[in-house]
Amino acid sequence: MQNENEIKEYIFSLTGVSVNENTAFFDDLGIDGLDALIFMQTLSKKYDLDLSAYDPYKYHDDEGNMLNIFRFFYDYIFKRKKTIRYSFTFKHLLNVIEKKKWVDELLE
Repeated sequence: MQNENEIKEYIFSLTGVSVNENTAFFDDLGIDGLDALIFMQTLSKKYDLDLSAYDPYKYHDDEGNMLNIFRFFYDYIFKRKKTIRYSFTFKHLLNVIEKKKWVDELLE
């Protein structure tokens, strides 16, 4: 398994945020949309991870929904519920890196 401190330093180099075992991705990192997707792709390349089971829409918005003012008003007018977004922790990410593939802790 990769050194935990090395992984923390790598994440810090990408985000400028120090992480600990309970850091919630992406809430605590302050990234969303395309930045979050690029972050996950970068981790995938660095640690040779299979992210085929990773569903980005469970964890962060896409850029189109974030910037779509019409979507905001449509949801408001028709009282649509906001999509629930989940988080995962640094501890979960270490588990993913160890297994070399995305494991959805929501299903475990």
